[in-house]
Amino acid sequence: MEDNKDPKRTKKGIKEMRRITKTILYKLVEDINNKLEQPTNRKYVLDINYAGYTLARIINDGGGETDIGYYRKTAREMYFFLEGIKIGLYAMDNKRDEVKL
Repeated sequence: MEDNKDPKRTKKGIKEMRRITKTILYKLVEDINNKLEQPTNRKYVLDINYAGYTLARIINDGGGETDIGYYRKTAREMYFFLEGIKIGLYAMDNKRDEVKL
């Protein structure tokens, strides 16, 4: 998945970014939920509609959601938003491991 961030060369030598798909975004949200080990009724979900993407968290057993973030994002913005959360979670784990030493 790391190669999705890397630009590729076209015939003219111009760099072009690769497409960010819903599948990639769903996988990132799944990775975040697995890292946090949230129960099913408290997990993060990706909310998609014509206006864009937003990260939401299920807050009760009835399926109520609350948005994480201030506005809907494009697929690329959401990709970097989710990557930032994921990297932050792994950094927290690494910091905890250093403290235990």
